[in-house]
Amino acid sequence: PPRKSSVDRFLSGGIDQIMGEALVVVWVIAAFRGNELLPLATPPVTMALMVVVVVAVLLTRPRGSVGQARVSIAVLLWLGLWIMSVTWSWDPWVWFAEARNAIGLIVVAMVIGGVVAVDRIARGLCTAVYVAIPITVLFALSGGIDDSGAWHGTFVHKNIMGAFMAIAILILAHLEDRFVRKVAAMTAASALVVLSQSATALLMVAAAGATMVILRRVAALPHRRAVAYFFSMSTVV
Repeated sequence: PPRKSSVDRFLSGGIDQIMGEALVVVWVIAAFRGNELLPLATPPVTMALMVVVVVAVLLTRPRGSVGQARVSIAVLLWLGLWIMSVTWSWDPWVWFAEARNAIGLIVVAMVIGGVVAVDRIARGLCTAVYVAIPITVLFALSGGIDDSGAWHGTFVHKNIMGAFMAIAILILAHLEDRFVRKVAAMTAASALVVLSQSATALLMVAAAGATMVILRRVAALPHRRAVAYFFSMSTVV
C-alpha cells in the first residue's frame, strides 16, 4: 500500500491520540526549558498548555480506558530512586527547588506513557526534533554563538544544545522509519553537536554509539553467551 503522508499519519486514529502526539511535542519543549527552544514558550506557558492538553487527552479517551492505562515498573523504580536521592543531595533545599520544577514534567510523562500509543509517542518525539533543529540553526545564525565560536542557538549554554542534539540523534536512529528524513535530520543534529564544541555532548554520542554496537552484538548471540558478553562489556564501560 502507498505510504501515508505526514499529515495523514498525524490525523489517523482517535482524537485522543492526535492530542497525545501533540502533547509529546509540548513536553519535549518544556523539558528543555521551552523558552530556550522557543523564546515565547516560557515555563508557565508550556506547563499551562500541557495541563490543557492532558485534560483533553483524558477526556477524549474511550470510556473506561483510562483505568487500563499502562504502568511501567521500571519508571516507578526510577521515580523511587529519584525521590530517595534527596538523602544524598549536597543541599536538600536545592533538590526540593529542582523537584518543584520537575514534578510536573514527570507526572505528564507518566500520563503520556500510560495512555498514548507507542507509535504516537515515537512520532511526537521525532516531530519535536524536526521543530528544534531549524529553530536552533536560525537562532544560532542570528547571534546564538559564543565568543569562542561555539554554537548554543536559543539554548543558554552550548552543553545544553549539544545534549539536546545528542538525544535527538538517538531518537531519530531508533524511531524514525523514513530513511531520507532520518539521514538528513541525523546529519544536521550531528553537525550541531560538533558546532556546539561540547565535549559532554560528543561523549554522549560516543557512549550511545558504543552501547548500540554492544546491544546489537548481544542480540546476535545465544542466551548464555549474550548475558556473559553484556556483563563483561558493562564492566569495561
